Amino acid sequence: MTIEAGSNSAALPGAAKSESAASAENSAAPDPKQKSGDFKPRPKTILDLIEYSYGGAGKKLYLAQRDLRELTVDQQSADAEMASLRRSAAADPFLSVPPSILVALAELGAEPPVRRRILELVLAAMASHPVFAAHLERLAEPAAEPELSARDVSDTAKRVTFNALGLKKAAEFKETARERLRVNAVTSFMLFRVLRDGWTLDRFVEDMASVVWTTPSRTRPEDAAAVLAAARSTDALSQLSRHSERLLSDRDRQTGEARAEAARESRRADMAEEENRRLAQQFESEKRKARDLSDQVADLTHSLEAERSNRVVDKSHLVDDYEVLRTQVIRRLSAQVGLLRDGLHALRNGRTGVAEEFLDRSLTAIEGEVTRLKDLDGGGQ
Repeated sequence: MTIEAGSNSAALPGAAKSESAASAENSAAPDPKQKSGDFKPRPKTILDLIEYSYGGAGKKLYLAQRDLRELTVDQQSADAEMASLRRSAAADPFLSVPPSILVALAELGAEPPVRRRILELVLAAMASHPVFAAHLERLAEPAAEPELSARDVSDTAKRVTFNALGLKKAAEFKETARERLRVNAVTSFMLFRVLRDGWTLDRFVEDMASVVWTTPSRTRPEDAAAVLAAARSTDALSQLSRHSERLLSDRDRQTGEARAEAARESRRADMAEEENRRLAQQFESEKRKARDLSDQVADLTHSLEAERSNRVVDKSHLVDDYEVLRTQVIRRLSAQVGLLRDGLHALRNGRTGVAEEFLDRSLTAIEGEVTRLKDLDGGGQ
């Protein structure tokens, strides 16, 4: 498989392999521009991979899948690898090589220890460059706040000077060279985040489209068709097309779900409105009942007050009647007590006839009083 990086367009990680790319997994494709005498030996170590990559100055890396799969991590070579990396990175002012290494790693893969070591070396190459010098902590630590973004990297690349890059003349850093540096820096950063930190394809495409793939849309269909037809990487176009189709499919699904949810919410709103109307009617009915009950309570309260007032008057009359009656009964019974005493005296003195007369008069008076009391009690017995 052939990998191109360091140009003004970056290949997507995980791009679908074409038939020719599939066959390249086991053998390296020759460079049509490369003479047979210029063929470079395949890298056998990570140190060889560094020298191989920087020897190409950011051009295509002609590697097969087995070239990376067969690499191993050699701790004894770690210092030599880092020294070679720093030496080579210092001679790469436009960051042409890191994208080519990262694209190869993304497409071909490697054993986890090798993958981690290659990413460590690429991180060192990026960290040694002036574009990333002001962002070292945020570059190395994805959780650092605020998060380092593709826009931050792009803006820094726009401000960097030719002196900072180690160039001797400003003429060596014209607008085209600055744009090349900017694109390579952003591409390296985004691929590094995808490979090391697990950023999603959605994030990769969104950031690249907002920072790198910014050429305005062609207004003439013929121009747009010509640009698409002339594109060298049909795999990249296919990946973007499938990605766009998936996004559209997701948007359609989300739109459908949103519409269904809106319909459910509308039905719930209608039901709630109907329930509100029913409750409002019930509330008005209960208010009317409450007013009726309040009126009844007021009437009963008025009647009770009137009855209480009448009872007070009746009680006063009854007390007066009782006192009158008590006085009459006491007076009459007292009179009878005198007759009975006289009758008892006559009886003791043997005057029986007189005693009977007194008793008869007393009984008649008592019976008359009892009859009168009965009549006052309603004629009860």
